[in-house]
Amino acid sequence: MRSRMLRIVAVTAVLALVVPASAMADTGGGTTPVDDYLVSAGFTFTDHGISYAGNASVEDERISGQRNGGFGFEGSGTSQLCDAGTPSDPSDDYTGTQIIDYSASAVTVKAFQVDSALASGSFELATSGRRITTDACSGAIIRSKSEHHRFKLQLVASGAVTTTEDIVGPMTERFSMVDATGTGLLDRTGVQLTGGSLQHMEIFVSPV
Repeated sequence: MRSRMLRIVAVTAVLALVVPASAMADTGGGTTPVDDYLVSAGFTFTDHGISYAGNASVEDERISGQRNGGFGFEGSGTSQLCDAGTPSDPSDDYTGTQIIDYSASAVTVKAFQVDSALASGSFELATSGRRITTDACSGAIIRSKSEHHRFKLQLVASGAVTTTEDIVGPMTERFSMVDATGTGLLDRTGVQLTGGSLQHMEIFVSPV
């Protein structure tokens, strides 16, 4: 379910690097080179008394020229007592909570920058999608509203870059990552960042 997937992403401290599908297929002895950067962070904010958690990211694969942005957030609405299907037996009743989910169906990367040494990174996204509210008990959609959001992120590395390297057949796989802190703006309103990171994945022919 889309909202459940977003919830998992929003609370993950560090994202795994998104490697293009073609490269993933070749990992483990393949020959597809990769030069892939990822700038990402979680964020939290409050809107009309409801607390939301979300995630924003941009992946830039420089060999293929593919650049992808991701964005979404989720919050919890009102709670109520729900019947588990046996109205005459209140012992199995439970408390359900509305889920309010915005998952961008279209994301445009308006700007992107990342330092090759992972010292800093930034991006700006323009997104559109629907904010969907599901019933606390049934999970059915009870409200759906079209929305557009812009998001700006600026990160600076907050520690030392860690790098791991593996040789797989003729290829070397190198992954570098560093935690990062900074600022985020959702529609010109500041948000609290969580789990920011700068990442770089390389797959190249091993030197002789």
